[in-house]
Parts: sequence; structure tokens; C-alpha cells
Amino acid sequence: MLISIIITTRNSSSYIKKTLDAILSQTFQSYEVLVIDDASDDISELTKIIENYSAIITIRVIKQSTKTNASVTRNIGIKNSIGEIICFLDADDIWRENKLEVVAKVFDDFKNESTIVFHQSLRGTLNDINAGIGKIVPETGPATNNIVDYLMNEHGVIQTSTISINRKSAEILVFDESLPRHQDIQFCFDAYKNKVNFIFVEQILSNWIILDRASNAHTKGANVDFCLGWINKNRSVLTDKNIVNYLSNVLFLIAIKEKAFFRTIPISVALLGCNSLIAWWKFFILVFSRVLKVFKRKS
Repeated sequence: MLISIIITTRNSSSYIKKTLDAILSQTFQSYEVLVIDDASDDISELTKIIENYSAIITIRVIKQSTKTNASVTRNIGIKNSIGEIICFLDADDIWRENKLEVVAKVFDDFKNESTIVFHQSLRGTLNDINAGIGKIVPETGPATNNIVDYLMNEHGVIQTSTISINRKSAEILVFDESLPRHQDIQFCFDAYKNKVNFIFVEQILSNWIILDRASNAHTKGANVDFCLGWINKNRSVLTDKNIVNYLSNVLFLIAIKEKAFFRTIPISVALLGCNSLIAWWKFFILVFSRVLKVFKRKS
């Protein structure tokens, strides 16, 4: 069994060595590494680093001449991979040494089914991880195979470097290249729509490294209009409860930062309808009081 490891890079030469060293340390050694670079400014440095590893492992670089986004580069990786299993890895994250071995064993039981395997990771800065104070995410796996409810209602997390798919899944799934944000979630939603199995491994198999503590949905390209469009895009699989949770946990907080909170109220009413608003009125009062507290702190 061959595993294809897809790493997307953008100005990553200062930290990708740790990521590649973790691949070298894997207990499962039948793999290829595809580095898809998104028009980095440090491409010459990255190329030198990759050349040093090419004598030890099967690794190649595919260079983009113009900047796109992570979805585009991941899709390029999928198209150029030859492994029976595809594992995605962000250039700043670090796998545990048994990651590939565990994933390969899980997929042995699902050879003829479209399947996604994901697992727990330890999230934090590199200093946090080294000090053993990172946060385990997710704390639990999905209660059912309804991955939409898991991500929207159950505080579920499926991060890129924990995602592995088999070739049958790769034949029907791609990352949505139109999205500046929610790319991982959309990938999982699309998998759910295509009846792909989700298998959760309750084991920490990677370190999710945070380079910038200030990074959030807003700084990564999400705004009110994007969030509303994303809800409409996925309305066929989103329940009213899913939308209410998204409004309170994501959209309303972004709206406050954009000073557009009151603009989102009538739009939210239109999305949910009066019956749902009546059903959730206690929740919305709670959210509204939370928003007012944020406003008071800012004033």
C-alpha cells in the first residue's frame, strides 16, 4: 500500500523542515511526498530544502507561477498523486511517528468504500506543544455519521492535517476552489452529500501548530457577505439548528467587527423564517445579550 502525502506551501521554508523530519520518522515507510507550492517568495530556499530530502525519500515539488489558494494546490496534489491513500498535511504541522501506520490499518477495513479518516491533534504554539500544554482537538468524535451536525452542533473539528482519504473518495471529491475560507468544512460537507464514510480515530496523531495567535475567521478572509453566501450554498444540508449555531459562533462575531451586526438581523430572519425564530427565541436573547456585552467592552 502506497500513501501519498500532499503538502501545500506558501512562504514556508522557515519551518517546513520540522514537518519533513516528522515524515522521515514515520513507522510506515511506503509513501510519496508531493509539495505543491503556491507561488512562494522563498521558492529558491524551499527548492534547496526539498533537494536535500530527495536523496532520502520520494519527494517532488510542483510549483505554481501565480498565487491561487490552498484548495487549488490540494486539488493539484490529488490529481498528481498515485497512492491508494491520500493524506493532507499543512507545511507548519507535525505528525506523530505512528500517524501513517495507524491510518493505513484503519483503511484496511474500508478498501471498497469511499472513506475519510480523521483523528485528534494537539493544538498550540510550538512552545505550547513542547511544554505539553496544547489543547486536544477534537475532544470527541461524531455521535453519528452526520458530519454536518458534528461540525455545526457538537463543536466538532476536522483539521486539514488530520484528514486522509482513499482513492475511491478522491474520485468523487475535490476542494472547493472558490472559497477563501471554510475549505476543510466544505470538503467534509461535500463528502457527506456524497455519502462518504467518516471514521474517527480517538488518538493524537499530529501537532497542530499555531503560528499566529491573532489568526481567526475574519483575518483569514471571512466576512459577513461570505458567511451568508456560504450558508445559502449549503442550505440543503443545514438544519435550522445548524444555522443558529453558525450565526452565534461565527457570523455575529464577524458582524460586530465589521460594525454590521444590525444589518445581519433581517437577513437572519429571512434565512430561518418566523417559525424557527419563535422556536429559538430564548437562544437568540442569549446571543443578543452576549453581543451587547461585546459592544459595551468596545465602547
